[in-house]
Amino acid sequence: MDFGLPGIIILMTVTGYFVVRVRTTIIKRGMSTKRIFVYMVLAGTMTEMPRYSLDFPVRFLVWGFVILFIYEKLFLGSFRREQHQTTLSK
Repeated sequence: MDFGLPGIIILMTVTGYFVVRVRTTIIKRGMSTKRIFVYMVLAGTMTEMPRYSLDFPVRFLVWGFVILFIYEKLFLGSFRREQHQTTLSK
């Protein structure tokens, strides 16, 4: 998609503000795997967005969230169940 010079300047400024907003959220609310992942993908793909399109990082975000979802269900779900059971038995 060709946005032209004004489009690139405006869209990159808006995208930059969004990345700063995610960073500020991480600082205020603390680190979590999902917040850090979103920040790293957005910060890493900022330089590639003018060449491709605004939806360029979407593929990375979707695959990353799918992998994180599977990881949480397979590994962290059983850990939480065990932790809940030990809490109930006390």
